Amino acid sequence: MEFDSRDDMLTVQSFDYSSDGTFSLSMWITEHACSRNNYEIMYQHTKDPSTTANFMSPSNAHAMMYLVCDNRRALHETWTVIRFHLRDDGGTMGQFDYALHETSAYNQVEELWKDVTLVVTSLRAIVYINGQEVLDGEFSFDTKAQVVANAAFRHPGSFRTPMTTFTMLSPIYIGGFPHRRKDRHFRGKLAGVYISENPFSVGQVRCMFNDLEQYLPTALNACEDLPIVELSVSFLQDSEGIDDISGWGQTVALHGDAHTSPGGLVFDGSGDFATVANWEYADADFAVSLWMTKADCSGGIYEYIYSHAQSEEADIFDPTNSNINMYFGCEEAGGGWSSLMGGSIIRYNLVDGARNWVSFDYPVHDAGDFDAITQNWMHIVMLVSPTSVSTYVDASPIPDATYGSYTSAAVDANSAWGGASCVISASDSCLNPSRLNTLGGLAPFNLVSDLFLGGRADQNEDRHFVGRIALVDIFTDSSLTAPQIQCLFEDGDVQLPEATSTLCAQVELDTSLVATQGGLLDVSGNDRHLVAHGNAHIEVDGAHFDGEGDFLSVPNFSYADGASRKCPLLLARHLCFRLPCCRLTRYTLVPVVVRSFGALCAESLAMHHVLQPVTRPLCHHRDRPIAKS
Repeated sequence: MEFDSRDDMLTVQSFDYSSDGTFSLSMWITEHACSRNNYEIMYQHTKDPSTTANFMSPSNAHAMMYLVCDNRRALHETWTVIRFHLRDDGGTMGQFDYALHETSAYNQVEELWKDVTLVVTSLRAIVYINGQEVLDGEFSFDTKAQVVANAAFRHPGSFRTPMTTFTMLSPIYIGGFPHRRKDRHFRGKLAGVYISENPFSVGQVRCMFNDLEQYLPTALNACEDLPIVELSVSFLQDSEGIDDISGWGQTVALHGDAHTSPGGLVFDGSGDFATVANWEYADADFAVSLWMTKADCSGGIYEYIYSHAQSEEADIFDPTNSNINMYFGCEEAGGGWSSLMGGSIIRYNLVDGARNWVSFDYPVHDAGDFDAITQNWMHIVMLVSPTSVSTYVDASPIPDATYGSYTSAAVDANSAWGGASCVISASDSCLNPSRLNTLGGLAPFNLVSDLFLGGRADQNEDRHFVGRIALVDIFTDSSLTAPQIQCLFEDGDVQLPEATSTLCAQVELDTSLVATQGGLLDVSGNDRHLVAHGNAHIEVDGAHFDGEGDFLSVPNFSYADGASRKCPLLLARHLCFRLPCCRLTRYTLVPVVVRSFGALCAESLAMHHVLQPVTRPLCHHRDRPIAKS
C-alpha cells in the first residue's frame, strides 16, 4: 500500500492484543523520499483516542514505530532511523532508534524493502530487520532518551524497569496520523502487516520474512548495471559448479573432500578447500560478495572463509605481507577474543601493498546463540576503496558502531581505529572502517598466492572452515550501490536452498522438490539421499510424475514410532504426504503427520501426480501441519 500525502493513512479498529504486556508487530517498509516532516508514522496505537492527545504524556500508553528522516532529530544527525517508542499503563517509557543507513547515505535505503519486526515482553524488546535480530550495540538513543527513566536506554534487550500492561483504545494508525496541526505522514509503501498477542519466536520471524520476501519485487532493476565482475562462481551442483562465468576464465580447483552440492560448496574437514589461480583485482578499489552457512564449528580457534596473500607462509598481521582475509571465530573456541565480548564473529583483516593495515570484527550472533545462525544462509558483501572498507550482511549496511576488534588491533596502526582522539562511549565507537585514518588512502594490494576459499593460504590444518560457501563474486570496483546489493541478495536467495531443515517442526526428511530450492537435497541434517526413477523429474514448480514407473525413493530409515522397515521409502508410489510449511511446494516428512497408504513393500498402483503451485498458509498456523494424499 502506497502513502504519499498528508491524508494518506490506514486505520484498523482497536482490538486487544497487548493487555498482558506481551505482543509482536511486523511490517515491510520502503521509503520513496523524506516527507520534510520531523516524524513519519509507520505504526501508532495509543490509549487516548483523541487526535490532539500528547503521546508523550505518562498516562497515555502507546506502541509506536516511526521514521526520523535524514538530517532531522536522530542522535546521529545525518542518519535516518526507525524510532521505537513504548509506554505502558504505569507510565514506564522505552525508546530506542535503529539506523537504516550510514552517514549521508540515504540512497542505501531509498526504494528498498525492509522487513521490520518488534517483539515486546515485560523484560525486553527485540527488533528483527530482514529476519535477523538487531543486537543492543546497534541501537542509538535520542538525546532526550538518554535518561534513567528510559527503560530501554543502552539495552533494549534487557529493560532497566519491567514493563506492565498496555491498554490502547485508539484506532490503529498505519502510514500516518490525523493530527490537526502537525503533518506526520509516511512517504513510501508498507506491506505484510502482522499484529500478534504472542511474542514471535526467531523461527516465526524468519518464516514470515521468507514467506513475503519472494512476493515483494526489488524496487529498482539495478542488477543489470553491476560493475564489471572478474570472478563469478556458483559452486552449486547442477548449475555451473566450479566454472567461472564472469567471462575472464579464472581457474578454480577443489581440494581434499571439498565438493559442490545443490546447497553450495561443502567443507567438512581439514584439507577441504577451493582455490582460484591468482590474478590481479585488488587495486584498492574492489568488492567481494559471497554466501556462507554453518551448522557446526571445526574446533579450531579460527575458520578461514576467504584468504588471499602475498606470502602463503607469513603472518597475516605482518605489515610486509599484503593480504585479504575473512575468517570466522566460533564462540565455543574463544570468539576471536574480540572486544564484542560474547558470540561468534567474522573478522576482516586487510594489509595493502604500502603496509596499511585494517582489522575489525562483525558480531554474527549474541552470546550463547550459535543456533540462530545454523538455520540460515548469510550474504556478505565487502566494499574496499582507498578511503573506506564497508560491509553489508543480507543486504543491510553495517554501521561502524556495530563492529568490534581483536584486542591487539585496538591501536593506531590499525587504519580502522579512531586514533588518540577516540573516546569510547555507549554511542561512539573507536572503530570507523568506513572512514579510514590512513594518510593518502589504501594502496593497491600485492597478492601473489592463489585465492583460498574454506581455508587459509598457508593451508594450516587447524584453520579450515566447516560449512558451505556459494555464489562467490568479485567486482572490479567498490561502486556497488545499495539497490544493486539488494538485487544480489534477492537473486542469491532464490538460487539457494534452505540452509537447514524447516523451523516449523522436528523432522527426519526435508526436501523442497523445487529446482530452484535444492531439488532433491535433504536439509533435515540427516543426509537422506533421494533418487528419481523413470521420468520423474524436478522443475521450478516441484516434482513431476506422469507415468508408470515415475517415482522418487529414499533409502530406508526409521520414523514411524520406531517401526522397523526393510525397504526404501517410495514417494508418489505407496506414500503421499504434504506439509505446506515455510516454502512453496515444500515436502516434509514429520512423525505424526505421515499417512501411509498400503504396505511399503507391497505392490500397488502407482500414483500419477503433477504438482501445481498452491497458496501457502500463514506462518502462525504452521504449528498445525497438514498431511494430504
